[in-house]
Amino acid sequence: MLNKKGMVMAMILEFSCSNYKSIKDKVTYSALAGKDNTFEDEIKKYGKYRVLRSSVIYGANGSGKSNFISAISFMKLLVITSINHQPGQGVFQASHKLNSNEIPSTFDIQFVKNDIRYAYGFSVKNNTVFEEYLYYFPNGRQTKIFERENLDIIAGDKYKKDFDISKTVLKDNRLLLSCAANYSDVVEIEQAFLFFSKDLVVYHPEENDWTEKSIDLMQKSEEIKKVFLAVLDVLGTGIKDVKVRLEKNFEMN
Repeated sequence: MLNKKGMVMAMILEFSCSNYKSIKDKVTYSALAGKDNTFEDEIKKYGKYRVLRSSVIYGANGSGKSNFISAISFMKLLVITSINHQPGQGVFQASHKLNSNEIPSTFDIQFVKNDIRYAYGFSVKNNTVFEEYLYYFPNGRQTKIFERENLDIIAGDKYKKDFDISKTVLKDNRLLLSCAANYSDVVEIEQAFLFFSKDLVVYHPEENDWTEKSIDLMQKSEEIKKVFLAVLDVLGTGIKDVKVRLEKNFEMN
């Protein structure tokens, strides 16, 4: 997502997870482009990186695609909501069937927010937060914001006193990012939190039905309908037009 000046407002660079549902060993999605320059116009330059504007995850049924997306959704949800976890409320941990909750479930992501790269991750072990970290890269150089193991926090040199209040509300079932976003004034913390709460959108077909919304938009806007048809054309569906007919169904009791 770019602003009018070409600044990268929000973008995923990489996501990894392990020991989550059907995913046993670490798997990684990367938006960094390879050496192939066939579609160079579709590549976004970010510093020294060449980043894909869009990508597709595909594979056989039962190969773990949905669970990989579920892992991203889980990470987002825990960042946003763990501040509300109550004492004794364990962190959800869906370990692989061949593993146990003694083996950490890990979640790591690198992303860009307001043209600055961040690296964030955490692991869950025995239904508690085991490790957590947050770095950012101003001017391309890695800077530690915090590292955490259980309830022990090591703040970066620039942030030594910024987590004093956050520590008072931190528990083994809460992420420090979630706590610090509410109990500190660190701009980098706020921006990282906003990436998860505002920019990272996860669509679940079984939970979100956008069919009616899409139909309504196409009825109201000819431009949106043209864009929709253009996408269908690029996909090679052969569809040239879409007509919508609404019918009223009357049920007899």
